[in-house]
Amino acid sequence: LSKGLQIVLGHQTMFCLLDNLTNERLVKSTTFTVLDKAAVNAEAGPSGVEKKKGMKEVKGKNVDSGPNGIQYFTLQAAGSPPEGTACTICVEDWKKGQKCARLPCCNAAVFHDSPACLAPLLGCKTDMAAQSHSWIQCPFCRKTFGTCIGDCPDGSISDKTIWADGKSWIQIEMRVQGGKLGSQSFGPCNRRAFLPAGLQEHKRSEEGNAYLRLIKLAFQRRLCFKVGDSLTTGLFGVIWSSIPFKTRIDGGASLHGFPDKDYLARLKEALKNSLGESIVSRNLNV
Repeated sequence: LSKGLQIVLGHQTMFCLLDNLTNERLVKSTTFTVLDKAAVNAEAGPSGVEKKKGMKEVKGKNVDSGPNGIQYFTLQAAGSPPEGTACTICVEDWKKGQKCARLPCCNAAVFHDSPACLAPLLGCKTDMAAQSHSWIQCPFCRKTFGTCIGDCPDGSISDKTIWADGKSWIQIEMRVQGGKLGSQSFGPCNRRAFLPAGLQEHKRSEEGNAYLRLIKLAFQRRLCFKVGDSLTTGLFGVIWSSIPFKTRIDGGASLHGFPDKDYLARLKEALKNSLGESIVSRNLNV
């Protein structure tokens, strides 16, 4: 948690790059790498910090130089900010001179800028490409700002095109390493999944390729699997996360296969929740 606080307070921007796939601004610094450009521009407003009556910006802290759209201010007078009478984490009354932080998603998300209140909400992990990312999730509306990284162990993902039942399919192979979580060990995991790829033999549709790109990005961010107890077997190990996959091309929805007319709509919503709506919409051109 102390590292998470350092991400916010000790950040020094060195230079910015733009990733072609995610359109995220990559900010290299001494402590973290990624800022979500959509969260900064769309949520926080062009000025970076939302200034409210009775508050002032803390020097050197604004949304452009801090991660994930967090807005900072110092309470200039005793009393209550417009959002309420107390910090929504520790429930202590606001006091003059306190440093505070606010998320742009809802009025309830106002906290003390402290190790006890703000720091536990911050996340910082590396993806499978060894890139470090930071994020924060609002404890009230659950909206995430930044680039969330899951708990899946390291692994690899590959794909190929197959032809079956008069259709092209993208066959995805996902391999996850075994390891240890706490005192419990778990073995490696190999999973196969399928995406529809159109009606032309051994030729993929643009939509199929777009979903594949997003799934690969989710896999890189450790969001396709997690480690825990299986709901079906009760065994501890690598299990599916919140993104739905089809493990066969036949059998229908009840057997996790096709046909399933609503599958791509469910997959799109799950990817939006995991990767962010802007990334999914941009890649699917919707």
